[in-house]
Amino acid sequence: MVEEIVIERRRVFQYVGLFLFLVFIYAVALSRYLDFVSADGKVGGPVINTPLDLYRPLVGLSILSALPISVLAYSAKNWRSSAAAPVCLAAWAVVGAAFMHRYHTNCVFLVAFPFLPFVASATAAHAAGCAARFLLEKFR
Repeated sequence: MVEEIVIERRRVFQYVGLFLFLVFIYAVALSRYLDFVSADGKVGGPVINTPLDLYRPLVGLSILSALPISVLAYSAKNWRSSAAAPVCLAAWAVVGAAFMHRYHTNCVFLVAFPFLPFVASATAAHAAGCAARFLLEKFR
């Protein structure tokens, strides 16, 4: 028996909207990150002493990228972190591939390392959205 896959129109808009938003944010973040890393050691440039120093230019944008995930987790009861993860990964893969092509490099670590704060903020945002929905339903 073949099951029909029913895709809700709203779900498609959620995926596409999240993907486009994340591609934009990730492109800005990766551009700033690569500029930050390439300026290390130059006069007036940043000083990178620890791996945590590398995440400095990414913190604000990682929080911004997590906002739609928290909104989706709050507003859509059937939204799961397993739904957001492939969208986030696909958006980062597209942006990372574009930057690797632009800079003529095969160094995957260069574009993979900055993804970690985005994963952490997306996980925290999803948990916050689910917690907010739970609390509001509980106290109604």
